[in-house]
Formats: sequence, C-alpha cells, structure tokens
Amino acid sequence: MDFLQRVFTRAEINKINAENPGYERAAGFWAAKESMVKALGIGFRQGIRFHDIEVEHNQYGCPQIILHGSAKALFNEKGRAQISLTISHCRTYAIAVVAVVTHN
Repeated sequence: MDFLQRVFTRAEINKINAENPGYERAAGFWAAKESMVKALGIGFRQGIRFHDIEVEHNQYGCPQIILHGSAKALFNEKGRAQISLTISHCRTYAIAVVAVVTHN
C-alpha cells in the first residue's frame, strides 16, 4: 500500500489525482486531517485513523470534514455540534484550520 492509500480515502485520492499537480491538494487534505485531530484534542490516538477523517467539498465548493469510525464517536461523545474547515495551499505551503463548535 502506498502513502496515498494509507492516508487518504478513495474519494480524496480521486480529487488529488484530478489536480495537476495534485501534491498541493494532498498537502491541504493532510493539513486538514492534522488540524481536525488537534481540534478534537487527542491527535491520532485512541483508535483514530487517517481514513476516519475525510475531506470533501459541498455543492458550493467549500471544503468540509466528514467523520467516520473512532473520530465520529469521539466527536459525538464530547458533544460537538459543528465543524468548520478552511484550507489554503500554494506550490510550497499548505495550511488548514478547523474550528469545532459546541451548541449549549
């Protein structure tokens, strides 16, 4: 299994490969996954895997996080309600910020 398959879902790989060059989008997706686990407060521990955090785009082209498996369970357990994601990248840098909101 290569790096892309270990870290990204099939849908993410398709989006990465659709870009030329795709490494900028891959770096942005990687940054989003890292930012998400930091927003959860635990990193890649407690059974959270890369595939548990998926980056996709809504109908307007805005990036969003879809949680699966252990990440989704932890998110729900902590009473989180909403995830906001922003990604920016260029040829040499990528950054992502995740904000997790709790509704009380």
